[in-house]
Order: sequence, then C-alpha cells, then structure tokens
Amino acid sequence: MDHYELPPALSIAYGDIDKEHGELIDTLNGALRMFQCARNPSANNFRPFLQRMRDDMKRRFLHEEAEMARLDYPLLEELRRHHARCARRLDEICGTVFTGRRIIDRDLLDDLFDIIMDDVIRADADLKSFLSARNLCFDALV
Repeated sequence: MDHYELPPALSIAYGDIDKEHGELIDTLNGALRMFQCARNPSANNFRPFLQRMRDDMKRRFLHEEAEMARLDYPLLEELRRHHARCARRLDEICGTVFTGRRIIDRDLLDDLFDIIMDDVIRADADLKSFLSARNLCFDALV
C-alpha cells in the first residue's frame, strides 16, 4: 500500500465527520511519505506528525461528542468510552516513540491507521445508523 485511505462505504455524510476523518488520514499519509523518503527516520522528525495526529484526533472526538450530545445520541457514553480508549492507545504509541522504546517503521504507521479504523468501524458505524434513521446522514451516492 502506497497510501492510507478510508473505504467510501465508511463515509458518514454528516457535518464535518468525513472531513475530520480525512484530515487524520492526510496527516498519516504525510508521515508515510516522510518515512518513505527518510534513510534513518527518527522520532524527532516524526514528532510533529504524531503530535498533530494526537491533537486532531482528540479535537475530533470532542467535536463529535458535543454534536451527539446535542442530538441526544443514546450511545453517547459508549462513544465517549471508546474515544477515551482510542486516545489512550494513541498516547501510549506516541509515548513509546518519544522515549525511544519504539522505532519509526511501517508497523507504527499501520498501528496509527488501526486506531482510526477502530474508531470508524466500531463507534461510528452505530453513529451512522443513528443518523441515517433520523434522515440526518446523506449517502454521497444519492
């Protein structure tokens, strides 16, 4: 794989959700390009990407949770717990890189992609169903 992408079937055509998912993938693809070009990738070179990914993901979680609270989403507490688990996992990965316990490699980038996919598949699938049932989520193919 020469880049990361979310399958179109996982799109949630509501508000900025797809845009925010896309921004996370764009950040990850920037890190991938840097990794592919670097002879000896170092944590210092990747620190801005990892920090941006952390900041963007946490901001996205807060935005989504606030919007779902506004819509009285019945699984909001589950969503919050799931987001907290994803954020902790990302923090743990970043911590191992920043302390030199983990090297920058393709497996690291794949782990970051897995966090994004975990959120999109596990938490956002229920969210998409909720939005669709209320005619708030519009399929881009319609």
